Amino acid sequence: MTSGLDAQGHAEILQKISVRGPGLTMAIGRAEEPLDADMMAHKAREAGELLGDGIFGRPGGQDGPVTIMHLDVDDVSSQARSRSPYEVSSAMFGLYARMSSFFVGHGALTFFMGGDNFMVVSGPRAKGAVRGFLDEMNGTGVILNCGIGTGGSAREAACRATGALDKIREIRDSGGKKPQVYELP
Repeated sequence: MTSGLDAQGHAEILQKISVRGPGLTMAIGRAEEPLDADMMAHKAREAGELLGDGIFGRPGGQDGPVTIMHLDVDDVSSQARSRSPYEVSSAMFGLYARMSSFFVGHGALTFFMGGDNFMVVSGPRAKGAVRGFLDEMNGTGVILNCGIGTGGSAREAACRATGALDKIREIRDSGGKKPQVYELP
């Protein structure tokens, strides 16, 4: 997510990463929902809407705030005591598939970050639906925690989401009633 970055900024990124492999290209899409932005970028590439050297899309438009949700499995270490590492990994990949399917239906993009951590690049629909996903998973015995962060850039939103998740852990460890979803004010 490059919210707020202009065409020149994208060109600088592409130039820096091009040293790792020739022929890299980039496509830009903007929309309120991340999945819609991804589709716009895809369509720009397919239509050959070249912005500059190796960059497809349309510049401009007003970028809004970025929302990222950081989800993790509550107390995954207890599962690791009774299951093999392979079984735990398999369960995490199954959870990722289920989470990705759910959130793509709400216009969001889900990424597995390793271990028991997932980040969802969210728009308003997915943010509003997260409680439903957690309730659905609670019914299967998988308890998830979700920190939500909003900021002017993806980095800021991700840091805030992780900070919100840390706050959930802090509340849990202090003996308070732990919320499953927390958004930093």
